[in-house]
Amino acid sequence: MDKSWINILNRLDPLYENGAKEFLHFASLDRPNASAILCPCQKCCNMKFVRKDLIVEHIVVDGFLTSYTSWIYHGEELFSSKLVNQLDKGDEM
Repeated sequence: MDKSWINILNRLDPLYENGAKEFLHFASLDRPNASAILCPCQKCCNMKFVRKDLIVEHIVVDGFLTSYTSWIYHGEELFSSKLVNQLDKGDEM
């Protein structure tokens, strides 16, 4: 998944907002029935649950945590299954 939008300085750039919407879509796949998820904006720092309909606004207004590159609180695996299989087999990467 492309995460380059996180580093766009102008949060009014349409690419930034689209990236925030894609993040929300991805995070919603992990918790489809939840009305709120941990908010990765710079103000909430993945410490507060925020209603899904407010997440994009938080990210655009406050900015996305630039250090949050592995979205482990939102369904992204820390290690891909391909990497785990390679490590199990002793393959070099």
